[in-house]
Amino acid sequence: IRTDITHIKQAEATLQESEGRLRRSQVYANIGTWDWNIQTGELYWSERIATLFGYPQGVLETSYANFIEAVHPDDRQQVIDAVGACVERGVDYNIEHRCVWPDGTVHWLLERGDVVRATDGTPLHMLGVVQDISARKRTESALAKQRSQLLKAQRLARLGNWTADLVTGELRWSEEIYRIFGYEPDSFTPSVEAFHHAVHPEDIEQVYASERRAAATGVHDVVHRIVRPDGEIRFVHELAETVRNDDGSAVCLAGTVQDVTELKRAEQAMVAAKEEAERASRAKSNFLSSMSHELRTPMNAVLGFAQLLEHDAGLDDGQRDSVHEILTAGRHLLELINEVLDLSKVESGRIDLSLESLDLCEVVRESINLVLPLAEARGIHLQQQCLQRGPVLADRVRLKQVLLNLLANAIKYNREGGSVQVELEAKAQQQMRISVTDTGQGIPAERIDELFQPFNRLDAEASGVEGTGIGLTITRRLVEMMGGVIGVDSKLGIGSRFWIDLPLETLAEVNWTNVMPASGSPACLDDMQQQTVLYIEDNLANLKLVSQLLSQRRHINLITAHTPELGLEFATAHRPGLILLDINMPRMDGYQVLRALQVDEHLKTIPVVAVSAYAMPSDIERGRAANFADYLTKPLDVTRFNAVLDRWLSRDTQSVKEELL
Repeated sequence: IRTDITHIKQAEATLQESEGRLRRSQVYANIGTWDWNIQTGELYWSERIATLFGYPQGVLETSYANFIEAVHPDDRQQVIDAVGACVERGVDYNIEHRCVWPDGTVHWLLERGDVVRATDGTPLHMLGVVQDISARKRTESALAKQRSQLLKAQRLARLGNWTADLVTGELRWSEEIYRIFGYEPDSFTPSVEAFHHAVHPEDIEQVYASERRAAATGVHDVVHRIVRPDGEIRFVHELAETVRNDDGSAVCLAGTVQDVTELKRAEQAMVAAKEEAERASRAKSNFLSSMSHELRTPMNAVLGFAQLLEHDAGLDDGQRDSVHEILTAGRHLLELINEVLDLSKVESGRIDLSLESLDLCEVVRESINLVLPLAEARGIHLQQQCLQRGPVLADRVRLKQVLLNLLANAIKYNREGGSVQVELEAKAQQQMRISVTDTGQGIPAERIDELFQPFNRLDAEASGVEGTGIGLTITRRLVEMMGGVIGVDSKLGIGSRFWIDLPLETLAEVNWTNVMPASGSPACLDDMQQQTVLYIEDNLANLKLVSQLLSQRRHINLITAHTPELGLEFATAHRPGLILLDINMPRMDGYQVLRALQVDEHLKTIPVVAVSAYAMPSDIERGRAANFADYLTKPLDVTRFNAVLDRWLSRDTQSVKEELL
């Protein structure tokens, strides 16, 4: 009998094709299926399950015991309990657990299943699927780690993030924002009202204003205070941006809140410290200015009268020597006063430098000319050698102060008839070196570091050479302030070499125009008509000194006033050609007297020269700004005093008007 089985074969082929598609789908999805006969214990696995447990296909015997054995020991009881709950109580079997492969690696599996029951509820079969979710678990683990790191970073930075849904009004805070505001995380539902309630009452308008700006600009940026539940006040910085949808409508505001209390306190402390430092600096400046004045006032009388006696032809040799000793000691004391004050200014950083391009050869020449008399007195031969020319960037006045100190030391501590060599040469890194080499006794190597210590003269006190021990300290500070470096090389019995490296200025940037004093000298007062000079000064010793200084100038008629009020009366009555004016006087100081003279139509053209013991650079600058014709500091230098008088008394009335107006 022949039977047509075509439809059977077609059905088998269709079934095989369907099974093939199922296998391929399981491979692609990394899924396996299983069927457990609960009554017989027989277990069926699809071919993919063995590989999910780390075994080659067909190697692992299909049994419930082998399945449980492959589960990670820590997850095993959890799986057994889930299977039991599904079979016994009908609880969904949906569990994620680890399995341990034969090679020891750990993988994650997701299992889902359900039980087929008889009509009486007897469990017959349990069917399910297994899927490898290791990749998903690794991603979740990485995300969890990142979230943990983010939360830790927020705790450390005291920074929380928030979002405000502008459509629903919902507000979400990160855990750290709760802590910033003094609450336990998730202890209440955040709201705009709760946030505004926490803002310090004095800062709420500031917050509202920033929120209004955010509506217009899209940026919310404000620092304000908050009040915690326990009453503590903290500073926070809010920063947010508006998020818009495709049509440009604002849908969300996302931002951060950071506790910046420590930063604000540090800023407040810094401001307070700065104000305190400025107060201390002003107090120190006032003290130095006052001390300068108090020291210079008696020194004016000492040196002034000593200079008068120096030119007294009636003195015998012994008396002349005594006067010379007074002048020498007085000038040394004045030098010490000047250098102590200068050192204080340098160390407090209150020296303003005017850096400019300077022809170093020219500045060295000027400095050498100033110390020539000192060198000639000891038979010291001075030599200058410009190996290379080049402009340096420095302050002219301070650079000359540095050079004069080095040259004076090279002469003072040299041997009789010795030499001083000054050399200029270009160095690497765009620098010019100035070297001052002497032929003195030299300095022990172990004591070189002591050279720049204030008041340390390396036992030179017993040598008979005068000095303060401050000059090199000031010199080093000034060189460093001009961007330079100072150093010294010395050999005992041979001499010392002090050198300075200063930064070069590009030649193309140099302006070589120098303002030089006009040539010629003022006309001799002996050929001029008699002039009247008014001196307003409350110190009788100073009045007496100037009176004696001018007693030999027969063409000068000196009028003195010991009070400011009397001085103004004398100025109106006598219309002097020059007024000498002290600064520190009772009831009216020199600046008030000067203003009174300047507003008087008949007196404002009279040149007024300040004569003051306030000799700090700031004092002199203030005097110039007030339009004093000149500023003489006490103790008076007689030569300069006479030169200033000659300069202003030799001018005609019209030139004085042009200069002062």
